Amino acid sequence: MINAYLMDTVTLMLPVKNDYNEITGWTESNIKARWTRKDRMVEITGGNQVVSTAQILIKNQTITNSHRIKYGGVKYTIVDIKELKDFSNRGLEVFLQ
Repeated sequence: MINAYLMDTVTLMLPVKNDYNEITGWTESNIKARWTRKDRMVEITGGNQVVSTAQILIKNQTITNSHRIKYGGVKYTIVDIKELKDFSNRGLEVFLQ
């Protein structure tokens, strides 16, 4: 069911780290997603609230806040990740800033 909504292609950027845990570059891969541009208040760890300017819906996969999303030539930081449940598939709603 979730596959019917994934009409956009975004670039998932994974950090490449050296021996000192410093980011030295990025590995990019294209994934199918549903892109939504709207402002929304999101509560992050520690009880702080930030404004998310965009959301994407993607298939369930390993993704963390250290990853970046690129869409339309703009890089976005991941603010929060929520798991969505469907009857047969699982997905993630990723909030971006």
